[in-house]
Amino acid sequence: MPRPAASVLPFRWEPPLRRSAAPGSVIGFDDLPHSSWIDPPLTTIRQPLAQMGSAAVDVIVGVRAGRHPHPAARTELSTTLVVRSSTAPLRG
Repeated sequence: MPRPAASVLPFRWEPPLRRSAAPGSVIGFDDLPHSSWIDPPLTTIRQPLAQMGSAAVDVIVGVRAGRHPHPAARTELSTTLVVRSSTAPLRG
């Protein structure tokens, strides 16, 4: 079972001006509630869970009614990047 990204943050990061070397950037997925509670708050990708569930139900209802989706059929939903303090600015 995959571990949440928060589990790879075993220490408290210091603000950029107080640290000598940046440990890197960490990004989580699913915008779990604890993502904003940890220190530093975890940058994450938020998925539209309600829309995902609705799309899945539409497929199931269609299959039960005898409509089978094409094997290459895709449903694309937008995600949102929630930027918090666990990512460093891009270096140029």
